[in-house]
Amino acid sequence: MCMYGSEAVITNNTIVRNFADDVGGILIFDALPTIANNVIARNSGLLAGGIMNFMANASIINNTIVHNRPNAMYLGETMWLPWVSEGGQPVLNNIIWQNEIYMSEFVLPSEYDIRFNNIQGGWLDEGNIDTDPLFADPANGDYHLKSQVGRWDPTSGSWVQDDVTSGCIDAGDPAWPVGDEPEPNGQRINMGAFGGTPQASMSLPTVVQE
Repeated sequence: MCMYGSEAVITNNTIVRNFADDVGGILIFDALPTIANNVIARNSGLLAGGIMNFMANASIINNTIVHNRPNAMYLGETMWLPWVSEGGQPVLNNIIWQNEIYMSEFVLPSEYDIRFNNIQGGWLDEGNIDTDPLFADPANGDYHLKSQVGRWDPTSGSWVQDDVTSGCIDAGDPAWPVGDEPEPNGQRINMGAFGGTPQASMSLPTVVQE
């Protein structure tokens, strides 16, 4: 729980298989946390499975949020603060698959900036896609993205190659830095929990037209 003015940075965590009466994963109320580069999977609660943001201003960036019940995230009203960007609270570069976004009917369109995510069922804002993320082994908790060039395999501790490449590679916000992604990285951040990190799946080479 992030409450009462907390500015916590919750990053690089695996939050899985939790249950609570309200929210199975992360509950945010009256706080301004950053939720980034986490795998949030198979959690359940009566109000939200993965994340609930209510009367709070969370930044939700580069997470993999999958298989949560009854939803991936519950987006309620945000706090009005004069120093918060008019563009809305960022929900960027996430993979939201086999669960959905629930947005309260009281939320204004300007309160959230939901762009450059892979959202099953689609979402009509800039850069959002709806495509199978091609996780490596979701049944066993491996949510790295398949890549014909190179994917980090945590079991063997090495890079492996797949016969397909995820459409979430090089699909994040082009204005966002690629961070520590290994080369070749296409100079554009991947979606999901490993985007911008040393375990980001590698990109197909870019074909330059002469």
